[in-house]
Amino acid sequence: MKVAPFPIEVAELSRVTCTCAIRAVYIATRSIINTLSNPSPGSSWHDEVEIDGSVFGSTVIVAMAGPNARIDINNGNGFEPTIFSGLFEAVMTGPNSLIIVAAGAGSGYSHVTFRVIAVAVGSPRAGDTFTYHTSNVTGSIIPILFSVVAL
Repeated sequence: MKVAPFPIEVAELSRVTCTCAIRAVYIATRSIINTLSNPSPGSSWHDEVEIDGSVFGSTVIVAMAGPNARIDINNGNGFEPTIFSGLFEAVMTGPNSLIIVAAGAGSGYSHVTFRVIAVAVGSPRAGDTFTYHTSNVTGSIIPILFSVVAL
């Protein structure tokens, strides 16, 4: 596991479809990922934050405003557990947002631990989805304004 003792602050990644992948790292301090918005010529265009097999020692904030934005945490690529020691907050203000936390079974869907609390805030517009597999997640998750919550 690589050690990243500095805050991750990603302002606008790109004005096109983009993936920010955080894999097998230890981040000791506050992390902010802000993808802003992205163009929307169709449903296949979206920004994605993928977190797999990593340990966060402090607060993690992910802000995504584009349509069809997606956060995956240990959802097929997480071969080691992911641990959030501080607050995890996802703010998804674009339509049709998707958050998936270790929603499958088998290899790649390793355990996710939220030691403090996880808060996911969707858009008041319809279409946001939050999904997690209860046997793969420890801790409290509070989804707010998600039109579909599959547990």
